[in-house]
Amino acid sequence: LIFGIQIYFLNGMKKIKIELGEKEMLLESSAKIKEQKELLIASKERLELVMGSLEEVVWGRNLPDYQLKYVSNSVVNLYGLPIADWYENPNIWSDMIHPDDLAQVEKEGESLFTRGITELEYRIITADKEIKWIHSTTRIIKSTDGKSDFMTGIAKDITEEKKVQNQLNQLNNNLEVKAAELQISNSDLLLNITEIDVLRAASESVAKELRQFIETANAPIFGIDAKGNVNEWNQSSEKITGFKKEEVLGKDLVETYITEDYREAVKRVLDNALKGKETANFEFPLFSKDNQRVMVLLNSSTRRNADGEITGVLGVGQDISEIDKLRSDLEDTVKKRTFELENSLGKEKELGKLKTSFVAMASHEFRTPLAAIKAATDVILKYNDKLSQEDIKKRLFKIKREVRDMTIMLEDILIIGKADSQKLEFNAIEQDLVVLVKNIVSDYQLTQVEVREVIYKISRDKIMLNADPKWIKHIIINLLSNAVKYSEAPTSITIEIRQEENEIILSVTDKGIGISEKDQESLFEPFHRGKNVGNIQGTGLGLSVLQTAIDLHKGKIKVESKLNNGSTFIVYLPYEGTI
Repeated sequence: LIFGIQIYFLNGMKKIKIELGEKEMLLESSAKIKEQKELLIASKERLELVMGSLEEVVWGRNLPDYQLKYVSNSVVNLYGLPIADWYENPNIWSDMIHPDDLAQVEKEGESLFTRGITELEYRIITADKEIKWIHSTTRIIKSTDGKSDFMTGIAKDITEEKKVQNQLNQLNNNLEVKAAELQISNSDLLLNITEIDVLRAASESVAKELRQFIETANAPIFGIDAKGNVNEWNQSSEKITGFKKEEVLGKDLVETYITEDYREAVKRVLDNALKGKETANFEFPLFSKDNQRVMVLLNSSTRRNADGEITGVLGVGQDISEIDKLRSDLEDTVKKRTFELENSLGKEKELGKLKTSFVAMASHEFRTPLAAIKAATDVILKYNDKLSQEDIKKRLFKIKREVRDMTIMLEDILIIGKADSQKLEFNAIEQDLVVLVKNIVSDYQLTQVEVREVIYKISRDKIMLNADPKWIKHIIINLLSNAVKYSEAPTSITIEIRQEENEIILSVTDKGIGISEKDQESLFEPFHRGKNVGNIQGTGLGLSVLQTAIDLHKGKIKVESKLNNGSTFIVYLPYEGTI
């Protein structure tokens, strides 16, 4: 009996050991399955990050009219429509959004101007009736005054990425089912070793696919460890910067490859990612190997191990150097056009003022001499038999002077009009300036009732100059008539002509009312007259015509004057064939 009891006890202990061994083997298998599941989940997240951040189509629109400014050629392959259609119909993209996704897109569009950026995924129906998934990032660009004046975006085809994502989700579901079976009861823990090998192979396949995808992706992808040193650098990163992977691995990304003015901001973004905060989008420039700045739009996210611990940051970028240049060019164009518009508006206002001044001047300056002419004519006709020859001669001189002044005024108006349209003729000939000036002054004095004394100061008896006699006459007549008009008889007028090495200097000096410093600032503008002219008649055009005549000779003019102390106008004309 004792021997039988011992045999029974030994058989029971052996059976218990066998059952415990089987249970330990199944628990070990369960742990391996859990580890493989976590690896697959981590790989899935990294693959989603990479595939969800690649950009292909770049576009930009003006605001507020939403007129398309530019779009990359890749839009043709993505949507199936020629690029010309996008410029003709800026809203064509909204017509291609899948009906089931339209409400989502419109909702995100409403918040764009508040948030400044939107990022979403939706489906489209292409021109070939093909359904594609699109990943779109849209940004609002504001001017310096805070006004939203430009919208830019990047869109890409993520249809294939969606397919891979669905496969990973299916694989994930299978793993979750297996894990649930392990937790239900010990009897369900009979997982075949072959299934474990299949799952391990699937995990290795996904990891290999992810590695290959990162290396060959057409977007720059780089990673840093918890210390900020580079541990990932794909082919696109090499292409845009010129740095090979072996040159950057282990180097501090921010201190070595980020321009100094952006280092603090980029470091802040990466530090936030290392602390597990939300994925960030940020624009910053990288150094290239040839010391150029490459503008990159970065999407960064934390990297975790199978235990969920943060091990670094994975960054997916987009080279937006061309977009940045286009944006800069657009801002320069806007500034230039704004300046031109403001300048044009200023000229238009100035023209309006000139027109108003001209109407007021013409109504007064033409009416006054015409009234004088009519009065003198009426007296001669009515009292012809009672007037002496001297009285008649005096009135005829008055009529002649008024006609001369009206003729000069009409010529001044015609010259100002032609100067604006660049139709003035200039025919220079070589001549003696001394003889020309004296003849002009003599002819002018013949029309004067009271002849003023003209004092000449001439450095040489003969001074030859290559000039247009018609425009020299305008210069002399305007200076001489102003000297007579704004000074009282019998004060004299001085005309000085002297020749220097490279120019001839002509000046006219009077002892009249003078010109204030403030009036001298606008002296040569059309219709401008000094504040102290009182009732002295004038159009304000003479000095503007004078400036035109001097400009045609490529000369210059200077004014020296003080109130109640006379004025001197000094004209400098180039000499020795420089015209």
